[in-house]
Amino acid sequence: MSIDLRDIELLVAAVDCRSITEGAQAVGLSLSAASSRITALEKKHGVSLLQRLRSGVVPTEAGEVVLIQSRRLLEQADLLTSAFQQHQKTHIKLVSNTSAVDSLTEFLAATLNKYPELNVDLEEGSSSEVARRVREGTADLGVVSVLESRTGLEAHLLWEDPLMIVSTSAKTSVEALKGPMIGLSAGIPLQTYIDAHLERDGITPNYRVRLPTLSAVYAVASAGAGSAILPLGTTRRLGVRTKNVLPIEEPWAQRDAWMLVKEGRTLADVEKSFIDALLSFRDEES
Repeated sequence: MSIDLRDIELLVAAVDCRSITEGAQAVGLSLSAASSRITALEKKHGVSLLQRLRSGVVPTEAGEVVLIQSRRLLEQADLLTSAFQQHQKTHIKLVSNTSAVDSLTEFLAATLNKYPELNVDLEEGSSSEVARRVREGTADLGVVSVLESRTGLEAHLLWEDPLMIVSTSAKTSVEALKGPMIGLSAGIPLQTYIDAHLERDGITPNYRVRLPTLSAVYAVASAGAGSAILPLGTTRRLGVRTKNVLPIEEPWAQRDAWMLVKEGRTLADVEKSFIDALLSFRDEES
């Protein structure tokens, strides 16, 4: 037999208040509706639950047993409701391309303390994958550096983030690309993007080492082991000297970071707060 939680709430409230009238008021029911519910509950299960005495309403022997389980059931229902609300209100699934992850890490470090209720699951993917996941609804928000299509998406410009060459010795980008290079590990979306465009330009880089993070790539390149291609935002975050940063004139290196939201999607309050904070961070950094 199914159990109506409203009946259970009424039963517990009536016993706690020692009055069906006051119990009905506690759960927002009229006295007639409350009396009908309790009578129907007792009839449905074939057991008397309450005694109406001059001193008030008290549970029968069977009612005492049912009351213990009823309180447990309501506690579990509260916990379940809290779990749903907690997840809905505080968790954001954010997907970003490699380049933007680096800038977003700095943003999150500055933002999470301001929003103690906020929890972010940050995942990395190529710009095309990020856009696809936002369109499909498997990600709440996305950040990309290459916006191939706005179809089904709302796009907000965040910041300019072109790719730059970092070198301690080369004087031009052409010279840097002909010499030894330091790159990201094969398969990382940003490195795949860079290699594909260098190949189209007829350039086969000589990678001395491939490393898993942009910070690690810079650490090795800054020691003079080779040149590296890094996003502008990364060079700023790491404090790379201006004299060691060379522009890449090719169109594929001229990129902007965009925040993506599924078109027409109703945003939760925590998502609105996150977007506002990210746009404020953009304005402060510009």
